[in-house]
Amino acid sequence: MADGVRVFVLCGRDAPETATQESFDEVMSRLEDERTNKRARLYLRDLRRDAIIEYN
Repeated sequence: MADGVRVFVLCGRDAPETATQESFDEVMSRLEDERTNKRARLYLRDLRRDAIIEYN
């Protein structure tokens, strides 16, 4: 049986900042905004991809 060495090193530990809890309405609003922004980015990406550029 091989003997091993186990080492646990803790370099530093900061006290956690006080967490601000979001209300249910704030969380739902943030999630809806993220979803809307994602849809907008996808829509604009599709528009750019399908765009036809004519040179005269």
